[in-house]
Amino acid sequence: MVYMAQGTPLMSILNTKFISSEIVQTFVGCIGLVIVSPLTSLICSIIYTKKHKL
Repeated sequence: MVYMAQGTPLMSILNTKFISSEIVQTFVGCIGLVIVSPLTSLICSIIYTKKHKL
């Protein structure tokens, strides 16, 4: 990895399919982790309030 970084420009490394797919998977995973907590609490609060209004 160090050998690649010394002789290869950064854009050339990022353009390889393996590296770019890993970066995309990481971003999608981070977005999923950020969205799941508020979404879960919103759904649970809606279900909880509907049950206790009856």
